[in-house]
Amino acid sequence: MFKPIKPMLASKKKKEEIYEIFANKNFLIETKFDGERLQCHITPDDLKFFTRNSNDYTMHYGPKLG
Repeated sequence: MFKPIKPMLASKKKKEEIYEIFANKNFLIETKFDGERLQCHITPDDLKFFTRNSNDYTMHYGPKLG
């Protein structure tokens, strides 16, 4: 906890390719809209936000726990 991990980056695929790769399996596709993608690390006593480049963005978001 509270040590950000590097995300796996995906490449673009056509939906037909995705359907072929995941044939007969359940899957979910998430569309990325404008905005930031953050990791949220949370315990009962603390909360931190990290960017995909491991930058601590906790001070940019709130409210804080405690």
